[in-house]
Amino acid sequence: MPPNITVTDLRMTRRQLLTAIGIGSLAVAAVACGSESSTTTDEALPTGASGDIGTGGRARLAFAGSGATESLDPLGGPSAVDYARRISIFDPLFAFHDATPEPRLATGVTYEGDDLVIALREGVTFHDGSTLTSADVVFTFSRFAGPANVYPSDLLMYFDFAKARADGPLTVRVPVRGRRIGWPEAALASDSLQIVKAGTTTFTTTSTIGTGPYALSKFAPGEQTVLKRFDEYWAGPANVDELVLLSLPEPGARVNAVKTKVVDYAAEVPFATAMQATSTSGIQVRTSPDNLRGSYCFAINMSRDLGKQEAFRKALRLGIDRQALVDTIMLGHGEPGNDLVGAGAKYYLDASVPKRDTDRARTLLEEAGAIGKQFRIRCFNYEVGLVDSAKLFASQLRDLGLDATVNEVTMTEAFDMKSLAADDASAFPIGAFNLPTCYGLSQSFPPLAFHDKEFGQALDRALHETTDGGRRTAWEAAQQIAADRGNWIVWGRADTLAIAADNFGGIVERESPKYPWLGKVGFVH
Repeated sequence: MPPNITVTDLRMTRRQLLTAIGIGSLAVAAVACGSESSTTTDEALPTGASGDIGTGGRARLAFAGSGATESLDPLGGPSAVDYARRISIFDPLFAFHDATPEPRLATGVTYEGDDLVIALREGVTFHDGSTLTSADVVFTFSRFAGPANVYPSDLLMYFDFAKARADGPLTVRVPVRGRRIGWPEAALASDSLQIVKAGTTTFTTTSTIGTGPYALSKFAPGEQTVLKRFDEYWAGPANVDELVLLSLPEPGARVNAVKTKVVDYAAEVPFATAMQATSTSGIQVRTSPDNLRGSYCFAINMSRDLGKQEAFRKALRLGIDRQALVDTIMLGHGEPGNDLVGAGAKYYLDASVPKRDTDRARTLLEEAGAIGKQFRIRCFNYEVGLVDSAKLFASQLRDLGLDATVNEVTMTEAFDMKSLAADDASAFPIGAFNLPTCYGLSQSFPPLAFHDKEFGQALDRALHETTDGGRRTAWEAAQQIAADRGNWIVWGRADTLAIAADNFGGIVERESPKYPWLGKVGFVH
């Protein structure tokens, strides 16, 4: 990696961006390298219904889906149901828990010379009875680096996965590209790096074989997935005999499915809809922990004339009515934001929320020559309240003297680079992820990126520091620059709500509550 971060250095793909804003993630975090621990903990932390979870039964869960484009390939679709299915059938090398990447199929990583050396867990069994070996990981890396991956990853800047090689049955060596990164375990926690069986060329109901807690039984894209408990799962068998994942794009349909007892759990429920469901007997509204709240943001396009000016960006941060946005959009399930992403993550700078000052904002807008100028805000209907927040923001900016309008686009148009660059700002949500993921996201598309040399240098130091103290200092410096003159207005942090039957539990929130791990779900007896 070059000595200074540029926009292209942290390039994130469209699918990774979709995953991160929803949640999911290109999972990278600034953690110490060289961990040899093989301890896993998320199985011991089920959430939801109180009481002991028994075994047996059929659990039915509803997630947002994407219709016919849903895929069994772990390099496939970005929808919530795709993600839930993927992490139920397959396992990664590492996965996040409490903002720290923990071992799954790997037990540790070290640097040796120009190689990253990955130690694999012994005794892991695939659903067809074969044993996990280094050949499976090498094959997975090869797919990730090759044409099978239609969404090339920025991880390939750090590791030459195409040249990964086995060094015995349980050791893999991956050549390092450029400088060593200080967070290799977290890079390997990428949701795209689910380990597949060597030689897999297609992903059908019969050929999709993983090492996860459930084996695939049936799959109908856009409808449902049926999974069976895998009794030989290396971390202990799941509680339920069968797991059914329903693909329901509309939040109202997911809520009604719980109310009518068609499913036991519905993910990603709108704030207003959730409140209406509280009166239904036998149903609980589940709220994410404060440290897993997602951020709602407006990214100012610094490639546009107005966005280039620091005075203009500061004017918008001072002029926005954050509390009005929180009250209107989040309906009591959030709090004002401080323009920094990654709240709750390790090394997060808990800066104060900017105090609204409309007089100062108008003065700065006059200095920038922005009064009366057109300012178009891009939004798309991906997250609850995202479009409405853009409309309210535009109204507030008009009160300050800008000719602000909203450009609502479809999901297909949302990440078209040419049209994205043509708008002055974009409304985005960002999940509750570690700082490298959050800032990798914010730097990944030129129209969204913070183009600042000093920030880039501080970010580069944060990514490559190998000591805890060094990383903390570097991350604080980078975030302070972003808070002072950055182009992202993080106006609020919101809960993620789900609705569930009151006897359903075992949901594990690894890093984002929108994409829970389902390996220990079940029913309280």
